[in-house]
Amino acid sequence: MELTKNERERAVFIDVNAEYTVGGKKILLIDEASLNGKVMNVLVTPKNSLIMEPNFGCDLERYLKEPFTLTTASRIESDVLSALMEWIDEITVTPSDVVVRLDPKEVKFYLNVSYRVKQFPNVRGKLALTFANQ
Repeated sequence: MELTKNERERAVFIDVNAEYTVGGKKILLIDEASLNGKVMNVLVTPKNSLIMEPNFGCDLERYLKEPFTLTTASRIESDVLSALMEWIDEITVTPSDVVVRLDPKEVKFYLNVSYRVKQFPNVRGKLALTFANQ
């Protein structure tokens, strides 16, 4: 279901069901900041760090200790894609939405993630992160 421009301007986007209706049907409106927060939580949480959800997270910092090659970049992109698809139901992410750029001189990598909101496929979110070895 898609909101008209007028409906979007009047809508209040929050991370709980505000019981906003479009065409008589209740819908859940999702805030971009909330979704970016969820994406961030998945990406920066090391696996095995949550007792009740040991598989939650992405373990991206481990790649800072590996050779900075195209293979490493590909593995990072694959891990990010898999983690986001597993843990965030509200978004759609494709392989072309996850881009990694390695910087071997500075021992860091740049991660750009874009996604579509399933409820509103024409709404996109973006997030850029830098992982560096301290």
